[in-house]
Amino acid sequence: MKFSQVAIYAALFLAGSEAAPVVEERGQTPKLQFVGFPSSAKCGGGAHQAAARVFSESHLEDTAESAARLNIKAPNLGVGSQTYPHTFQNRGNPPEIGNFKAQCTGDKQEYPLFTDKIFNGGDSSDRTRAENPQADRIVIQIQPETKKGSNTYPVLFCGLMTHDGAPGNDFVECSGW
Repeated sequence: MKFSQVAIYAALFLAGSEAAPVVEERGQTPKLQFVGFPSSAKCGGGAHQAAARVFSESHLEDTAESAARLNIKAPNLGVGSQTYPHTFQNRGNPPEIGNFKAQCTGDKQEYPLFTDKIFNGGDSSDRTRAENPQADRIVIQIQPETKKGSNTYPVLFCGLMTHDGAPGNDFVECSGW
């Protein structure tokens, strides 16, 4: 990993609050505007699935904030062994997930979702210490600045999905949102 990538990762990790110093061209921390996030959501708990995992609105927004800040600061760089966030391809015919919110018409980003913490990728330079993303994912869409130079980015909630109960490495949509 190059030194510049390490510096970006370190700054992004510290970017959890608006007051944290952040590496960015303009020297400002982007403001995020969360749109369409549910008050709670659930993955699992169905037939052939693990126990239900319930996520609060604040936890969903915190996870989306981590993904959005990474994507805005260093698109296509990501963290972890699978470089999250990354574009959700919705592969398959028909697509794996057919019911994401209608407001999410452009590129969607997927990011690991845990019940008890926010994914940070672990040590991506050492696959044995990289953080396992587990089964659940939040899918968001990060829109361009609301007004050029405003440094405010709408982050749309598109949905939740899980590998839990899906065939192979596919996803199924989570419920309860």
